[in-house]
Amino acid sequence: MDHIYNGAFETIVWLGTATDKTNKSVEIVQEIAKDAEAKIIEWGKNQAYGDVFIADDPEMLKRNGLPGLTADDWVALGDIYTRAWFGRTWMIQEVALSRTTTVLIGHHEISWDAVGDTAGLINMSGALVGLFSVGSDLQPIPLIQSIIHASDLHVTRQWSQDEASRYKDLLRSIDYSVGIRDDHPKRLLLELLLSSIGFRATVPRDRVYSLVGIVNYMNQAKGRPRLDLKIDYESSDDIVLTQLGIDFLEDTKSLHLLSLAGIASRAKPSNLPTWIPSFDLVHAPVLGPSYTTLPQFDASAGAEAEFTIDKELCRLNVKTCSPHLGTIEELGELCCK
Repeated sequence: MDHIYNGAFETIVWLGTATDKTNKSVEIVQEIAKDAEAKIIEWGKNQAYGDVFIADDPEMLKRNGLPGLTADDWVALGDIYTRAWFGRTWMIQEVALSRTTTVLIGHHEISWDAVGDTAGLINMSGALVGLFSVGSDLQPIPLIQSIIHASDLHVTRQWSQDEASRYKDLLRSIDYSVGIRDDHPKRLLLELLLSSIGFRATVPRDRVYSLVGIVNYMNQAKGRPRLDLKIDYESSDDIVLTQLGIDFLEDTKSLHLLSLAGIASRAKPSNLPTWIPSFDLVHAPVLGPSYTTLPQFDASAGAEAEFTIDKELCRLNVKTCSPHLGTIEELGELCCK
């Protein structure tokens, strides 16, 4: 797929038919996008974020490079960003690998760069937190999730463009390694998985396979071999994802990925071993891209991770230690009913 999308002159993204809010939504996106690039680059240089904690406060919005947005404006923005196309894992390569991407909604046409720059600015500004204080007609959670997805799509597009990206200097200030320093053949695949947590796939293994084209494209640009990963649709999802999880743990020699394990990390019931990392939900934000000045997550507290994997029994055996935290000196009163 990397050859198909990158070989095309233009990719058209069809988001569906227009509504009575589409025209206003397109106008708002184009307005925000005008100055978005400069503000995003400014924040990147300072390794900072914005402070829009009230999303319809004119002064806060202006200070963070955003026009005055009312509750109705935020509702209108949802006409673009809350459509089903956003958040689907196969759409990542459609945006990341295409030379030129144009978004169509009914007869309305807008460049992907405008859609992506707007989402990126809103995401970095802190306005997504501020949406909870906006009027009652707005449903903030779907809009928040979809703008984050659009921002993540845009970041991956810029990442894959490397030196051709308008944000190449900003990307150098972002650490995608999540504290995993050892290089290994699947490292880029793992970084892409971690940067796209929360994207949906009807077939669970497609969370992985949908990113292979991007990995191969980026590897080729660096003069590296294509990813040696067997595309397997014959085995069950549990078998495929378990083997991939084992590969990641063995290749990284790190326990960081255990923060993505456990029943709570599954978007739906699964027979996967609970220690196999999942990339379904955003319940462990410590594992994701962050500024290089921020301290990295360390699951082993500086010690060397010691573990073995029993593949026959499908068990992870980890050597643990318990640091002395001190003694309990005082207890509060007990209350019984």
